[in-house]
Amino acid sequence: MKRGIGIIAVVILIVIAFCWPVGSTLLLGWSGFLSRTLPRLNPDGPTVLAALAAFGLFTAGVHWLGRSWARHRDPAATWPLERSLAATAMLLVLFTAAVAMVGIVHMSSWLATSPERIEVPVGYRLVVGRMKSSNNLKQIGHALHNFDSRNSSLPGAATFDSSGQMLHGWETHLLPYLEVDARGIDMTVPWDHLSNAKYHRIRVNQFQNPLFDLPSMRIADFH
Repeated sequence: MKRGIGIIAVVILIVIAFCWPVGSTLLLGWSGFLSRTLPRLNPDGPTVLAALAAFGLFTAGVHWLGRSWARHRDPAATWPLERSLAATAMLLVLFTAAVAMVGIVHMSSWLATSPERIEVPVGYRLVVGRMKSSNNLKQIGHALHNFDSRNSSLPGAATFDSSGQMLHGWETHLLPYLEVDARGIDMTVPWDHLSNAKYHRIRVNQFQNPLFDLPSMRIADFH
């Protein structure tokens, strides 16, 4: 009976994953994330040692509590180390599951209450979106290279006035190299100043993620 229920649950999850894009993302999105991030991990030695030490101390505390509890019930009773390791592993799994459930509930609530239609790119749209995103990054790279060739340096992260107020970010300096007419931008006042209103409402496609091209990003007053 239990085996039959388990099989039915697995079949339902597979159907959700392959027939509902959002369900596929919620159930299987972690696998793609791990496949992209694990090969790029560069563990820090001291951090790993600290984590192992913390795990060891936690396990020792669990073992001490287990032995104290067992001896309190029966002075002759023993508490094997394997039981402490199993209890520690179970607590870690429960903690990880709790964090995952919080993330799933938060994401599901966001998807369900979003005022805009959320479309998860899959299939052809996903491939095309990634190609466009890659092309955008190449154009930004070329713009940085051309800026460096002309100015012998890369653009600063931001510019500030004498009082420390931020004026413009590095994106503004790249606009002329991204085929955006920015000759009228006043660099002596902030980017959102009234005199720059015409320009800070211009949509620069190279700075947008084509995989999530929402209606709110196509309005006239785009910032």
